[in-house]
Amino acid sequence: MPVESSSGSPGVSSAPDLRALVDSFERVVRRFPDLAFADPAGRLAIELGSAAVRCIRVELPGNTSLRLRSVLVEADGIDDPVAQLTRTASSALDPESANILEAGDLVRSDGAGVGVQTRKQDRPWLELSMDEPISLKRLTIVNVDDQSADAVRGLRVLVRSAAGWWETVYDGAQRERAFAGAVERHFRGGPLAAMPVRLLRRWVGQRAAEPTSPTSADLVRILTDIQLGDRGSAVKDLDRVDLDPESAATFRTLISDRIVKKRQQEWTVHGIQRSFRFWNEREKSDYLAFAMDVMSCLRQLNGNVCFGFGSVLAAVRDQELIPHDDDLDILIGFERDQAATLNQALRLMKKCLQDSGYVVTGPYTSFRWVFPPGRKGPKLDVFVGLFEGESISWYPGKRGALTRQMMFPPSRRPLLGFDCPVPREPEQYLEQVYGPDWGVPDPTFRHVWDRSTYADIAK
Repeated sequence: MPVESSSGSPGVSSAPDLRALVDSFERVVRRFPDLAFADPAGRLAIELGSAAVRCIRVELPGNTSLRLRSVLVEADGIDDPVAQLTRTASSALDPESANILEAGDLVRSDGAGVGVQTRKQDRPWLELSMDEPISLKRLTIVNVDDQSADAVRGLRVLVRSAAGWWETVYDGAQRERAFAGAVERHFRGGPLAAMPVRLLRRWVGQRAAEPTSPTSADLVRILTDIQLGDRGSAVKDLDRVDLDPESAATFRTLISDRIVKKRQQEWTVHGIQRSFRFWNEREKSDYLAFAMDVMSCLRQLNGNVCFGFGSVLAAVRDQELIPHDDDLDILIGFERDQAATLNQALRLMKKCLQDSGYVVTGPYTSFRWVFPPGRKGPKLDVFVGLFEGESISWYPGKRGALTRQMMFPPSRRPLLGFDCPVPREPEQYLEQVYGPDWGVPDPTFRHVWDRSTYADIAK
């Protein structure tokens, strides 16, 4: 997507009040350290008190895949309890996981990778069974270290006693309900009389009373949503809160620094994403190689292909992927005899890429998301534009503001070892798109998405 170039009163409107609200919220978070298991490489330690156990079962609700880095079993009087376990899972595993289970190596010696992975299915599970009961002291489960880590939300751990009874020793969904209830109680009589939020009704199962401070209530709801992994609506929800732009920016920064940074995420203009500042050099290089391959494929349609929007800022201004961005943007321009409308151009682009194995999705006016084959990797945004005489435009952007001579044929700029195509006159392009201050990074920059000016060609 395009990107840029003290404790107070119940109504939260200033930065000190926002910080106090987040400080207060974090005091509740610290009472539930086990919920950090849903973070990348999160650890869940369950103390069993030397219970006599014949079987351990780890399961997830819903239709998903169970992915764990490792499971560590500690038992009294047994040096290597893993060697005495029979390991079974709910579905066929990928070859690497199958080998790990067969070898009994549920604890990765290098501390990385995936130790257990099932196929995506309803209620996946893993069982560790013993011929004879063991005195189980502690069970430590380590989550995977990637952006799928929060898939473990709702995880349950059960043990079967020597007498054959099953007991739930950890219930992630119950702990999240307890957390939401603790937030409600913590803020009762302070910023909130109660938390009248969608999430609280979802987790606690009751309708809360009206708040004494609607603004604070909304902010606590957003904090709770994000803490429990429901970040999809955060941008729209914050836009509806009665905050001035500076305070809203402060709140986003507090969320980034205090809540989601440990998940390798930040709140950008695209929402809460894993921005480039958290990517390693190999990930960046692989992603750029993917983008170069996509552009090579698009040149089967025509030669009017180059990077656009924030990707040009990256190449020209920063010589690095913009830390607060999270994707790359590609432009392709069509002559009117090739595509008369944006929809026609989108169909041509989609067919070209799909025929080469790429996954193309999205319902948007002027662009599509493009994934590697099998969706195995991050996406690109590919925008289509139409020449209108000597001018061309890509939405969002002022129609007719760019010229053929400014854009094509592309010039080249180095970026992380790649010779990247950018507009023919990249500095002129950046001034038209981002204004005269394009050389100064602005993480809060937002494009104006005015579809009405493109109505006649957005068909």
